[in-house]
Amino acid sequence: ILEDYINYCEHDKLFSNGKNWMWVQAVNQTFNFNVENCLYYNKVSVGERPYDYLGLYQDKSVCCIGKVCAKFSGTNLDDIKPIGSSKLTEEYRKKIKLAIKDNPALLKEPHYYFFVEQFYETDFKKTSPRALWGMRKFDLTQVLDQKNLPSTEKIAELLKTKTWE
Repeated sequence: ILEDYINYCEHDKLFSNGKNWMWVQAVNQTFNFNVENCLYYNKVSVGERPYDYLGLYQDKSVCCIGKVCAKFSGTNLDDIKPIGSSKLTEEYRKKIKLAIKDNPALLKEPHYYFFVEQFYETDFKKTSPRALWGMRKFDLTQVLDQKNLPSTEKIAELLKTKTWE
């Protein structure tokens, strides 16, 4: 019930703008592609949450974090649309094209494409049993106990000293 309520609040933009939030997604087969291209993609049906940071999770740890710099949505290269103030540059188009070539299933339904400035290695370990199911959000100001967040690289270093359940 709580997750449904949170989704409702996010959908109707009743939460803050996501400035201090990290959205964590489990990745396996696409991990290397995601890190090499500073790009993560997900089905539109999953929803788009307000957040500034993206964490990649595997092996019971958030192992990379990046600050989101651009968001797009679409089913194929001809209908890619920017979200918010994002600008569709030729570099972004090329990386989306690479993603589609790497995973042709992206052409079957609309996807979001999230670009980060850079992924930084971290090790924000999950201590509770079982792997992450779906996604998870973290308010980094609470996790790091800091009112103002440092650079993404510094956040990655600080997360190595923290754990979560």
